[in-house]
Amino acid sequence: MKVNGIGKYRTINRFVRNKLDRFDREGRTFEKLYALMFNEADNVMAEKTDGHRIIKTTYGECHKATENVANALSVRLCGCQKGDIVGLSMNNSIEWIEVFWAILMCGYKPLLINTRLDDTTINGLIDEYKVAAVVTDERTFNTRMIPVSEITGVTSQTGFKTDWEDEIIVMSSGTSEVIKLCVYNGEKFYYQIKDSAKIVKECRQIKKHYEGNLKLLTFLPFYHIFGLSAMYMWFGFFSRTFVFLKDFSADTILNTVKKHKVTHIFCVPLLWNKIYVAAMKKIHDRGEKTFETFNKGMKLVNKLRVIPPLSRFLSKVAFKEVRENIFGESICFLITGGSMISTEVISFFNGIGYHIANGFGMSEIGITSVETSKNAAVRNTGSIGKPFASLEYMVNDEGELLVRGKSTASYILKSGEKILMDHREWFNTHDIVTCQNGRYYIAGRKDDMIASKSGENINPNRVEGMLKIPHAYEVCLVSRKNDLQEISPVLIIQVAMYQSASRYRNILDEARKQLADNKLDGTINEIVLTTDELMGANDFKLNRHRIGRLYSEGKLTTVDVDAVADSQEEISAELLADVRAIFADALTKEPEEIDVDAHFFFDLEGTSLDYLAMMSDIRNKYDIVLSSEDGDELVTLRKVCEFIQNNM
Repeated sequence: MKVNGIGKYRTINRFVRNKLDRFDREGRTFEKLYALMFNEADNVMAEKTDGHRIIKTTYGECHKATENVANALSVRLCGCQKGDIVGLSMNNSIEWIEVFWAILMCGYKPLLINTRLDDTTINGLIDEYKVAAVVTDERTFNTRMIPVSEITGVTSQTGFKTDWEDEIIVMSSGTSEVIKLCVYNGEKFYYQIKDSAKIVKECRQIKKHYEGNLKLLTFLPFYHIFGLSAMYMWFGFFSRTFVFLKDFSADTILNTVKKHKVTHIFCVPLLWNKIYVAAMKKIHDRGEKTFETFNKGMKLVNKLRVIPPLSRFLSKVAFKEVRENIFGESICFLITGGSMISTEVISFFNGIGYHIANGFGMSEIGITSVETSKNAAVRNTGSIGKPFASLEYMVNDEGELLVRGKSTASYILKSGEKILMDHREWFNTHDIVTCQNGRYYIAGRKDDMIASKSGENINPNRVEGMLKIPHAYEVCLVSRKNDLQEISPVLIIQVAMYQSASRYRNILDEARKQLADNKLDGTINEIVLTTDELMGANDFKLNRHRIGRLYSEGKLTTVDVDAVADSQEEISAELLADVRAIFADALTKEPEEIDVDAHFFFDLEGTSLDYLAMMSDIRNKYDIVLSSEDGDELVTLRKVCEFIQNNM
């Protein structure tokens, strides 16, 4: 295997071992981590595209720029005391890396601000913990602000002396009601990086390079513990390459992976789920014969799991076209983590010839395990593997996972309280787990469990995973208290706006049927449709506490199916046929493929250009312009016909 950028060492294992030995021997601090991370000055640290060409930045260039940023930052922070907290509120970029190290270099603690949190929450934390300043790329805060544009891209002045701090602060994800600040020092990251080296030794695939390079897609934000530890620190320490995204659209992600020949993608289940659904839809749309052939191939691959080399060979040969329609052939290793993922999705990616593994971690304890088996049959079970060398796992009597070890946070700040994290003491993750043959499996979170009237605990993750409801965007099981203060489960289903009453009734009927099929109809009897987004564009996973609170407070937009039926008027058959033909022509489909309530973009896979073509034909035929103000509404055949009928 060809490997670029490992100097005099013949193998990646020797290169890794040497750098870790130096980290241990010369000092387990962020100052030493920085020096070793930027030691291979000629290695490419980052790649991005301006739309035409790939722009590369070496570790040496970033090292020099970081010192310039530190110099400029030290001037802007004049008057602050050593050890003060300085916030970092930026999206992933080369500049984020420069500012992160510059804050430490100047003697301050960087607070990695979760940019997905609202202004009120963040400003409350800034006030509570007396954050001295925030380096920001766009947002405003109620403390001293330093625009990143004013300290990056500058020329260094002479006379700057480093005064290193050795603590960083990571915010919890915000899915609970209270935000925690988790503090790590350099020694904690020494153990986290040392743990990653053990993975390299155990799992050949994670160290695999493509055409001599290992390139990570920076999909996860660096402020997130998953993105910071498993992505940036693990691989930045060994001077591998990071590929930055222009935006997070599906097309940009797929095109970036192929253009830069990305090898590693670490992400939360949200991305893998979306890719899986889109891929399966595309396979199904190619006809029943193609769909059956695909399923037969997957069954054969899974049957041959007892002979891993043969199974891997078959996957590579049989599903090459499927991979080409997703990421292509450069991908070597995928990791999922941050929340539960279905075995169905993991089996799909492993089955088509990629290598995806499930991992586990939390803001308070860092990344603590990942499944390292080369056998896809093991990975397909959803195992999070075994605890890393610096850690231990234990399951308590309640079935919750306890973790202790040398790589967990030094201490936690919560509601103004400082909670010390002794590496000899057990930390309760409140995740429900099972252990089989030394491997651990996440079943859900203790604080998400819902007590039914029968006294049985309902696991929302398990219920949501069972439900595959057509035309439902998201399903979320929450609990609410009735007037008698009794707790009851509520299934909330996110649906598209402006659908017919019959479509909404079909969704409800299908939900009831699937609950009954799973013997849950007697336990979950309240089902609510909402047109509000349950998981926003910036969310990594469903925030059940927030969704449940919004519903209980009457702040969730719910669908009254009877009211929808009363408001719908009969559309003329002639108009319906004519507009259906226009839709079909714009979408290059047969008229019978256009359902009256199918969403132009989501269900019919239309593009903005297709929509413009449809608008043009409507104008030519009826001398009516589809109002841009109604653009969000006019996305189904029914709604376009109603608009025309009401405006003719």
